[in-house]
Amino acid sequence: MGGDLRHRPAVGLRIVTPAEPVLENQPFVVRLREYAWGNRPQDRPVLEAPAGWAVTPLFETDGQRSFRILPNSPAEEYLLRARWGEAEVSKPLKLKPPGQAKFALSPPLDAFPLWAAELGLEHLISKGPPLYVVGLGEIVKVSLNMDGATRTFTFRGEQLGKSRIYPLSLEAELAVVPNEALPFAATISHTDLWEGTTSGPSDLTTRFGLRTEGEVLHLWIEVQDDVVVANLSPDDNRSHWRTDSVELAFDPAGPGASAHTLDTVKIGIVPFNTEGRVMAARTADANPGPVARTLPRFRCHSKRTSEGYRIEVEVPLSDLGLVQGRPFGFNLMVYDSDKSDAAEGENANTARTAWSPWPAVQGNPRLWGRVR
Repeated sequence: MGGDLRHRPAVGLRIVTPAEPVLENQPFVVRLREYAWGNRPQDRPVLEAPAGWAVTPLFETDGQRSFRILPNSPAEEYLLRARWGEAEVSKPLKLKPPGQAKFALSPPLDAFPLWAAELGLEHLISKGPPLYVVGLGEIVKVSLNMDGATRTFTFRGEQLGKSRIYPLSLEAELAVVPNEALPFAATISHTDLWEGTTSGPSDLTTRFGLRTEGEVLHLWIEVQDDVVVANLSPDDNRSHWRTDSVELAFDPAGPGASAHTLDTVKIGIVPFNTEGRVMAARTADANPGPVARTLPRFRCHSKRTSEGYRIEVEVPLSDLGLVQGRPFGFNLMVYDSDKSDAAEGENANTARTAWSPWPAVQGNPRLWGRVR
């Protein structure tokens, strides 16, 4: 039973190559997995690539070694070989045919797949298509890699549309975001959802305006809300999204410039706490906490209206990292609760809308609107 173990090899090898075809002059990662049923050979496993290719060892763990390979010259046979003791294995590589093209990512995103593969974290690599973002009426340049050469095309964001995402050929997408010049006013419909559901215009419709006066930014927000909930106490000035509230998001580096919210300024405003007063706090940026401490010159007021509530804000541009006349990223997100009997501190959120509504938009400055 089980065969004659005396003739079974003492060691074994397996070459694991990328699932995607490889391209000349584009590095990729290969893994060499070792199996031993007896004494391990003294020498290390050897991986051989076609002549002229650069092979760089990366790291090794128990039973596995990782190599970075750069196919920097043509080869007669696109084959990898490995040997260790009695074991010898080979595996052909899948090549990307000439003439095929792919969209180029920004440098950080372009480097991420190789970095993740080098660390054995391929599961973190997104399989989604590249996403390019353009402001309404603006032009974006899109790079296309083809046979080692790069070509650039331009696309104009002509209309937001209902979905706001437009598929490009070659499995990429173009996202069109709002784009306005100061001063301006805009409306956020109850259908501009990025999470949850609404019952109609009276449930959650928002109008707002943005302007500057000297070196001060002024913002007014009118929310139509048939059920206004106030279930956060004054000492619970955090996680504003649990109740009726708004969130202001500013990217001082420029429209779509920041890769994460640590370089931005985000402020959550609760129009009414359990004592009927407005309160605000910075949230999910590099300096979170009540504005009394984190943004002391920030001023906001709130009042109830016949249809919901109104908030007015003023803050020096410099406190937000903004400069008069320089474009910046901006988004206004509105959080709705319809639970009139919500317990104190309870997360009663039922819907979220935004000027630039996208899934998880509060954490993705690339998809915020643009103000100039």
